[in-house]
Amino acid sequence: MSDTTDRLQDVGRPHKRAVGTPAPATVAVLERYREAMRIELGELLEEIRPPASQLTLGGSEERIKPPLAERVKLWDLAIKIGRELDGAVELPWAGEPAPAPTSTSSRSSRAPRLSTRERRALGADR
Repeated sequence: MSDTTDRLQDVGRPHKRAVGTPAPATVAVLERYREAMRIELGELLEEIRPPASQLTLGGSEERIKPPLAERVKLWDLAIKIGRELDGAVELPWAGEPAPAPTSTSSRSSRAPRLSTRERRALGADR
């Protein structure tokens, strides 16, 4: 791009993202954030499936779990928190970057097709 077509706010500015360490205050806030999420995730998991020693019916060994609809909502939240905690490792200052996920084509993820002879051997074409 020539200097005549550059936007004024871009003139003289490096176009690569600066990777460095954040301010200590930012690191402290992010660690408090992650710790709060870890505590919340632990509490969610106990709510979804309480320990056997807690919440039993009349001395039986069966645990009382929340209704299925409630557990689905709790699991959804737990998964989101878990992903957020897992994603925190990818920060440039957090250490080694996580390996990039490998892309799989739709063909490789599908089960192989059986031949007519194989289907007959399984009893599908009788």
